[in-house]
Amino acid sequence: MSGWILLEELCKNRRVISLCLAIPARVEEIKYPIAIVDFGGTKREVRIDLLPDLNVGDYVLVHVGYAIQKVSQKDVEELSSIYGKLRDEGVF
Repeated sequence: MSGWILLEELCKNRRVISLCLAIPARVEEIKYPIAIVDFGGTKREVRIDLLPDLNVGDYVLVHVGYAIQKVSQKDVEELSSIYGKLRDEGVF
């Protein structure tokens, strides 16, 4: 079971007590160790120390100001859908 599906099932069944969010963003500019990323229109600086092979145009998950994982555009679309469902259900 993928991590996204597991997250969706846990939240649907209200078995999640707390959740650490990593928000997807697109890398716009890199000036190592900082990148400018776009969170759907909101741009912020994040640290990219954990991802040495990052390129402009890549998608990353950002948690507390750090890019922690590269993800595909398909993963971003899937995660955005899950976040939307959680928001609609009042989870956050």
